[in-house]
Amino acid sequence: MSWPVRFGYWGTVNVVSMVFGASCRAIALHYLGRYSYWIGALATTVLMTLTFTPTLLFIIRLWQGPVLGASALPPLSLSVAFVTALILLAVLLLQRHKARVEAKIQARAASEIEERVEEVRKTIPPIRALPRLLDRIEPELRGPLVHLTVRDHYVDITTTKGSSAILMRLSDAIAETEGFAGIQVHRSHWVSLDAVRGSVTYKGRLFLLLSNGSEVPVSRGYRAAVEQAGLLTEAPELQRQPA
Repeated sequence: MSWPVRFGYWGTVNVVSMVFGASCRAIALHYLGRYSYWIGALATTVLMTLTFTPTLLFIIRLWQGPVLGASALPPLSLSVAFVTALILLAVLLLQRHKARVEAKIQARAASEIEERVEEVRKTIPPIRALPRLLDRIEPELRGPLVHLTVRDHYVDITTTKGSSAILMRLSDAIAETEGFAGIQVHRSHWVSLDAVRGSVTYKGRLFLLLSNGSEVPVSRGYRAAVEQAGLLTEAPELQRQPA
């Protein structure tokens, strides 16, 4: 064959074989896709052999003339089946290689992410649901803090569930209230901001009203901090003695 004929022949064979191969593979996957790869590959090979072999014989006669007769179909069929099976095997090997490479990439990425998360986790202090101060009182009394007050050498720790006295300094107790926003309003009193319901004044003295009904005095030295925290409310001066 001359070079133009050779080029036209192989070009036609390649294009037509790719069309037939893709079609046979699509049909096999449509009907047998739920089975193993090998069953689909076998079906593709059979379909390709039955449909493309006579087409290949036609292409040979088209470009080269009647050089082959019907007796050439069996060897052509074997050639088509062998090449198809070889291509499907190569596809399988490539797919498995790709899967292994992707698995390695994903594993490496997951490992790097885990390392970064661990580094960040080390920089974050442990989060406590309740402040350390509540570890000192009875479990049944542990809850949101309301009020701390000094009584002799003890600190009365008041929560929404009750009160308990602990032998310690108020400053040490306040240091263990992390996690609860609060403010010291007197040298003997600390209150949780969430527990403040308002303020009242009696004969020039300021008191904070708490959620449990208590009235806590605010000394002059802490009044500015109380005002800055927005805990003061407009209220007429009381005509009764606070509790």
